Amino acid sequence: MKIALFGGSFDPVHQGHLTVAQEAYRRGRFDRFFFVPAALSPFKHPGSVSASLRLRMLEDALKEVPCLPAEIDRSEISRGAPSYSVDTIRCIRGRFPGAAVTWIGGDDILPDLPRWKDPEELSRMTDFLIFRRSGGEIPVFPKGFRIRFLEISPIPYSSSEIRRRIADGMPPAEVPGLLPVTAAFIKNEGLYR
Repeated sequence: MKIALFGGSFDPVHQGHLTVAQEAYRRGRFDRFFFVPAALSPFKHPGSVSASLRLRMLEDALKEVPCLPAEIDRSEISRGAPSYSVDTIRCIRGRFPGAAVTWIGGDDILPDLPRWKDPEELSRMTDFLIFRRSGGEIPVFPKGFRIRFLEISPIPYSSSEIRRRIADGMPPAEVPGLLPVTAAFIKNEGLYR
């Protein structure tokens, strides 16, 4: 069995996340595909949006992509902050013994991989499928990790840029990269202001 884990804060989820997921699923021929929203990444500062609200946005967004048979793994949110990928992978491997697990992430995670919790165990338990967030140089690969690139165009959206635009007064419905259902949720809940 091949399992994909797409980790991130999804704060908020946007079209770039869904594009990556669709392409990774199509090309990787995964048997199960899980989005793994973090309670709080150890490498990020606490945001203004709770895990429960991010989870609801992700649930709504995935309903808009019926051709992507993705599920949400809530283990990191259930465990609480901080979120450690190695704990999630241990949990998945316990549920699916013998499964080949692939962690999907942006190229911005590469420099920090050696500082993730239990990096040696992490490198043995999973391989990494990395997508480009920008058109810049590819970060140096950390040694000891099995890394492949998902060859797609760089993702032109970022959650931090979306949050900034909304904080600066742009109506959520006008922010590039937001799905209409996500923009409506953000507006109705008054998020990122």
